[in-house]
Amino acid sequence: MASRQDQTLPLKLFIDKEKQCVVMAEARREFVDILFSFLTLPMGTIIRLVSKQQSAQQPLPGINNLYQSVNKLGTVDLRSEFCKRMLLFPRNPCETLCTKTKIVVDDTEPTKYSLCSNDHCSRNRNGGEKLVSFFLDARCSCGKLMDRDVDELENKNVNEEKNGDGVFVKGAAMFLISDDLEIMPNSLGNSVTLLVKHDYRDFNQLKEVSLNVGLKEILDILKHALISNSTLTDVFLKKAATKVECLDSHLTKLEPKVTSNDKKIDIKVIVSKSKTKILYADASEEFVDFLFSFLTIPLGSVIKLLGGNSFLGCLDNLYKSVENLMNSSWCTESGSMLLNLGVASKYSCQSQLLNIHEENPPQLYYGIVMDRNSMWGWSGKISKTDDALEETEPLTLIDPRCPPGQAVAYVGFMKKPALFVVDDDLQVTPLSSTSSISFLKKLSISLEDFEEQVVGIGEKEALNLLRASLTSNSVLSFSLADILKRVRCADAGACNVCVFSSSDKHNYLSLFSLLFHTKSIGQMNS
Repeated sequence: MASRQDQTLPLKLFIDKEKQCVVMAEARREFVDILFSFLTLPMGTIIRLVSKQQSAQQPLPGINNLYQSVNKLGTVDLRSEFCKRMLLFPRNPCETLCTKTKIVVDDTEPTKYSLCSNDHCSRNRNGGEKLVSFFLDARCSCGKLMDRDVDELENKNVNEEKNGDGVFVKGAAMFLISDDLEIMPNSLGNSVTLLVKHDYRDFNQLKEVSLNVGLKEILDILKHALISNSTLTDVFLKKAATKVECLDSHLTKLEPKVTSNDKKIDIKVIVSKSKTKILYADASEEFVDFLFSFLTIPLGSVIKLLGGNSFLGCLDNLYKSVENLMNSSWCTESGSMLLNLGVASKYSCQSQLLNIHEENPPQLYYGIVMDRNSMWGWSGKISKTDDALEETEPLTLIDPRCPPGQAVAYVGFMKKPALFVVDDDLQVTPLSSTSSISFLKKLSISLEDFEEQVVGIGEKEALNLLRASLTSNSVLSFSLADILKRVRCADAGACNVCVFSSSDKHNYLSLFSLLFHTKSIGQMNS
């Protein structure tokens, strides 16, 4: 029997014979479920998936640089040995739901649970509930390894099986999918609307093509959807993707709609006055924690945070389609979750500046079930409900970033104190692994051309950093453009906002070569 990843799904394309483009497609709910599952994928997972597809265009430039920076980190920079895996293989907050789709897009290893091999000490330090980890070989509160792998009991939802609905969409109806991934129920009215929208008056222009779509084509759709407004044409007619133009100058600055978050993180930005661009930022582990948290945020949450204007190809249309189907009762209860996803449990961080929540940890239980294959006639299992187990005990999920046995909320990923260099394109380098002087030499810019400013990063700046990281190679320069305006203003003599006066220039240049003097490190860590 073929594995689920070898399965294919039927798809019917309607192609303009003259223009050689896909006008629309018809698909069953199983295919739509898979497209909607894109919204659940953390950004780090998307980078990993699309990097497998050979293409001249690399989507998500800033996010990709963050991912590659994590890949280069040593364990000395991280809070625990598990942090690197958590960032490179972030967990999907809808993991259980997405495993029910006909073809599973997310290649992250399914969650497995482990307990301490000594059953009596696998408890928190206050003598409370038994501890459980989703990483093998985490440390128990007793100091021993939690290396006892325990299977999870599959819990079938009887009502879900009876009603015949899909994972995210209801019923057995067909759906229409436009070239730019607008999805609607298949009806005569919607068909006419799509045709008129694209200025079609004659059905004879259209050629009907039926095909079967597998995992390779699904991943192609994901990659092209990030950069193109003609995804189906690009994938199925093998056309080069027409990249969505998203010049930095065309992006308006974002303002938080409602904010109760007055937290700010200070960074030092170094500006080239002649090029009017930010060369890099000198930042603490707190800011780097925030940047790396982008990798854990689901795609749907990114689009929501950016008000449905992410400029990511046609993925905004996919998100809006969920909203429209929800309003017309075509989405399941699970489908409504796509509009309000948080990061997976234990994946948030203390320095989060964006308005995104962490999903609640699942309530887990440990108990025994009858097992004919066991020499004892029973075996221990973990379940999300306690009604299928005997001798049940509630479990507490540990945070693998915390010291053994401790449960600290939102701890973050990076060890502190630490200093990092963050390039304009979001390449992150720990100063524990590079020389500050060597780094300055590589810039090949006169020291007199440097301007240093301290910037407070709050929710507004965080939103603009997130959006720029999706499409730009000049992330800091775009999102902190107000700094560049002040530098241009000072250079033109229109105002006096430079941090250093001309009389301080000699002292400044001398100090700059010792940029990371012990005193300045102490200031950054305070």
